[in-house]
Amino acid sequence: MTAASPSRLTLPRAVWRQICAQAVREWPNECLGMLVGTSSGHVRAAYELVNALAQPHRFLSEPASLFAAERRRRQEGWDLLGFYHSHPGGRPVPSQVDTDPAVNYWLDGSVVTLIVALYPTASGGSVTQSGGTQPEETLFTLELAQQAITARFTDYALEARAYRLFPHHWQQIELLLEG
Repeated sequence: MTAASPSRLTLPRAVWRQICAQAVREWPNECLGMLVGTSSGHVRAAYELVNALAQPHRFLSEPASLFAAERRRRQEGWDLLGFYHSHPGGRPVPSQVDTDPAVNYWLDGSVVTLIVALYPTASGGSVTQSGGTQPEETLFTLELAQQAITARFTDYALEARAYRLFPHHWQQIELLLEG
């Protein structure tokens, strides 16, 4: 079931860490996934999806991973809250592609989009694309005034913001970190 889009998104710290680790692991390409939880906007899980394009500035959900995530969501009984993706080297705001009706199906505000910007810090960016060990969390903070969550993982800085997307525009919603 898909609930009405919540007015805020609340991420448990463990889900935020998972999304950060995926974004760093898939650098320099965009990562993406499905957010599921309760209709009030409390995220209970993030299901990673495969970026079939494997590009830094575009993504396309690989169908088998999307179907597997949807099947899992239904089996676990969660509402579809929305999707997340990363903007490697960019900003956590929707791009023209993100709000283009020719490219994005979810532009009616019915789901939430979490955008995670990440970039290497001055010390480098030594995590390889091929995976290996998960990067360790070194710092987590919450910026309430900016309605953003920021983090530092290994040699990367990350910032996330949540939106409802519409054709050629967006609406930012409240984003909270729980736990």
